Parts: sequence; structure tokens; C-alpha cells
Amino acid sequence: MTQCHDGTLLLVAFTCEPDLGSEYEIGWRWSIGAGKVFRSVIVFTRLASLRRIPGEPDTFRRWPARRLGNILFVGIDLPFADRLSGRTLMRTHYAVWQLLLFAFLKVSKLPAAIIHHVAFVAVWMSPVAAFVGRPFIWGPIGTNKPVPHWYGRARLSSWVRYLVTHWWPKVSPLGRRAQKNALRLLPINSHVHSLLSPAGKAKSLTAPAIRIPQALVVEHYVSLLSRKRRILFVGRAIDVKLPLLANDVGRSILDADPSVEFWMIGEGLSRIIPRPYPERMRVLNFLPQSQVWEIMSGSMVMLFPSVEGSGFVVLEAMALGLPIVCLEDTGPAAFVGFSGGIPCPSGPSYEHVHHQLKEAVLRLLSDKALWEKLSTGARNRAREFTWEDLPKFLYNLYRDVILEAS
Repeated sequence: MTQCHDGTLLLVAFTCEPDLGSEYEIGWRWSIGAGKVFRSVIVFTRLASLRRIPGEPDTFRRWPARRLGNILFVGIDLPFADRLSGRTLMRTHYAVWQLLLFAFLKVSKLPAAIIHHVAFVAVWMSPVAAFVGRPFIWGPIGTNKPVPHWYGRARLSSWVRYLVTHWWPKVSPLGRRAQKNALRLLPINSHVHSLLSPAGKAKSLTAPAIRIPQALVVEHYVSLLSRKRRILFVGRAIDVKLPLLANDVGRSILDADPSVEFWMIGEGLSRIIPRPYPERMRVLNFLPQSQVWEIMSGSMVMLFPSVEGSGFVVLEAMALGLPIVCLEDTGPAAFVGFSGGIPCPSGPSYEHVHHQLKEAVLRLLSDKALWEKLSTGARNRAREFTWEDLPKFLYNLYRDVILEAS
């Protein structure tokens, strides 16, 4: 992008760190993308994130900061923030941090063309910056779908999570008011769009939160002849990824085809995947990203029956030519489309879903022409979701909001 908007963009990214994936990567990448289309960008983040951001040390209104070109990253935080670690305390930290930032913005009265809330992404955690009184964008906005009722690991915590993440966004006075105040909302998929208020839906633009480097598609392709007959699952041991379903499907395929390998890679998997493992099955807790990419490049199929809202590993696998076998109407299926893999029915029973996933994987293992078609389709789909294209999207987004606010 060579064109830039004048004025200052204030970007809110509680998590903002390079090369960490998840919400950290979203905050970082969207900040860098915004810096390519706005002459001046101020990113407000927490101190723990600021310490991991490259750039020249600086200060801003007495707060520590780092400058990276035309982007100033400012670390606003609580004096006891370092003690607020872990998933639950981090959310508490985020809630209080938002109030601190809101007070700072109201008192300082910084001139800003737009305030853009990027992270946290969660639809059920309302952005307080929507009430500062500047043209406001909320997004990306995301959440996972509920763990299916037929999944054996669905517990009380899953039902509580469902109430918080899917019922609360529809009735929260703060969330509905934030949607009303925003000029644009960016739900990551149709499921998140369905959770918005009528006013929010009218101002929404569906956009993915995550993308991949373009070079991953261009530089790392391996032909079918050089791949092993390996099925791969990559994901942490959390219910939303349905790892026990993936385990059952993978083992049944090992029984059906003695030439196949099945690997599962992800933090905590060895704790929940039942032993003993069959001879051609491996369960690995953690590997560096580059090593995971190497394993993907040497595999044939990605089995990923997750109901999460997106998934970096899906786009990475597609970029490396892996057809994806996933569930319909999920975040992964939105990336896969009809050309990058085989989305399978997500119900009505565990047995039916298991059978459909197994048959889809076996089709890809036995049908070379189908594999070649979907492998090419996966790479082509991955090209539609690159970080290099984000600045163009942001430029048009900010242009429309500036015109609407003027």
C-alpha cells in the first residue's frame, strides 16, 4: 500500500506480540497492517506484551512505550499486573485494564480519527473504548461454537461456557450499547454474526481474524510422491478441538489401512489420549512451528474436527497442500470452503460423525485424483488469507468509517 490516511489511529490490543500465534499474533499483525495505511498509529497494550515488542524505547504521557516506524506501542497497565497470570486471572486483568485505558483516554482527550479495538477478540467481552466518544470499530470479533452435545467430554463447564459466550452477548446491555456505538463491526464468521444485535448486524462486515504469510504458500509445497501416508491432527488438549474424536477416528483408520500413520501434535495431548498407542500412532506434546510445518509437508491429510472459530493450523496446513477433513459450519470449514478439503456433518450423533470423518479420510488416501484436486484447492484457498492482503482491507475499512463519521 502506498496510500495512507492522515491523522492518528488509536488501536486497542491487550495482547500484541510477534510469533506467538492466537490472540497475541492477531494484535501484532493487525497493528503492523494498520501502520501501513495510517500515518500515525498508537497501539495500547499491556506491559507484558510491550516487553516483547521490538523497537526503540520511548515514553508516552509517562507510560513506557516502544516506537517502530510510525507505530507507537504504549504499555498501559496496573501496578500488580505481573501477578495476574493464568487464563481466568488474565480475563480479570483484561476487564480492569480496559477500565484503566478508558479513564486514560477520557482524561487525555487524545485526538484520533478512529479508535479500533482489535484484541481480545471475544464477542462476550465488551470493548469499553466504544464509549470514549470517537469513531469506533470493533473487530475482529470471534468465539468458538459450543462443544456438541454428543461429544463425550461435554461437562458442566461446557454448559457454563455456552451461557457466557453465546447467551450473554445477546443480552448484555454493555455489549449491545458498544455495538450501537460502533460504526463498523467485524465478526469472523456467520456464527459470530448471528450473536450480534440487530443494530450490530446492520453494521457488520465479516472478516477473518487470522491469516498466514504469503511465503508459506509459495515456498513450501511438497508433491504427493514425497509424502507419507500420514494423517495429522494438530491442536491443544481442549474440548473445543474435539481431540478424543480425532483420536477415535485416527485409530479406526489405522485398523482399516495397515499402510497409514496417525500423528497427533499438541500441548497436553499425552495427558488425555488413552494408552497404549498403536504401533503406527504417535502423540507429541509440543514441537516448534517450523518442525510442525515440516511434518505437515510430509503428510497427506489433516484431520481437524474442531468447532473453534478459526485456527491458524488450518490455514498453515492448507498452504502446505494438506486437504482438511473437518466439520461443517465451523471456523475451519469457513477457511476450507468446498475446494480445500471435505467438511463433514457435525451431527446428529457421535457414531455418525465418526463414520463420516473416517470415510472422508479414507477417500483422500485412496483416490489420488481427488487428493491432487483438493491439495491444489487448499493452497489456492490459503492464498486468499494472507497477511500481505490485510493492509488493503484496512485501508478500505478506515476510508469508509472516516467518510461515515464526517
